[in-house]
Amino acid sequence: MQQINQAGQLEIPRHIEELFFKFILVGEPGVGKTSILSRYVDNKFSEKYNATVGVEFGAKTIELTQSTRLRLQIWDTTGQESFTTITKSFYRNSHCIFLVYDVNSRESFERLENWTEEVMEYAEPGSIIILIGNKAELKTMREVTYNEGINYMKEKGMHFFFETSAAQGDNVELAFLEAAKLAYMSYIQEGDDRKSNLGQKRDTVKLRNSSSQSGKGKQKGDLCDLSKQNACNCQ
Repeated sequence: MQQINQAGQLEIPRHIEELFFKFILVGEPGVGKTSILSRYVDNKFSEKYNATVGVEFGAKTIELTQSTRLRLQIWDTTGQESFTTITKSFYRNSHCIFLVYDVNSRESFERLENWTEEVMEYAEPGSIIILIGNKAELKTMREVTYNEGINYMKEKGMHFFFETSAAQGDNVELAFLEAAKLAYMSYIQEGDDRKSNLGQKRDTVKLRNSSSQSGKGKQKGDLCDLSKQNACNCQ
């Protein structure tokens, strides 16, 4: 049925492109992965800690433009070793991986190396990798500096680094929004490649690494070759 707007003009139904992206959160138990998910999806936070058993799932829709809608499937994976096999299976077809540590736990930061190696082994080629330092509101308890997070991101060639507070909501939505934008940019670039390589069938969206820095345009490269990155803290 055709509709007339308040100005008496005929409204033409617009086509909305819907894209689905799979995001996962990984890291040590207790770093706040579930709290980050809950804050982003439901804008809720609980002081009570309940260890994730296996995986938890959340979903959120982003209206990126008037004609583009992004549907995010976000998986919170347990950091417990007894569920390692389950966790590894969730890397499959993931477009973005959030590697989370607790800025008040030196141990969780030092164990990033193990998680990074796992990501490199099981993640899809070209996956977006975002480093998250959570619980940044507890300033007097901090054991890991902001600069250490920045340096680790640069050393490993990750795309972004954010310090977040799931308790207060600082930078949580921003981190997911920037990840979604980057996933969409990679999807668009992949589409351009398909146009220039007709006849090559691709079953899933394969993301190409890219980083952007204000005023300097886009850069592309392999995961460990990116030298210019974005970072944000909640200070």
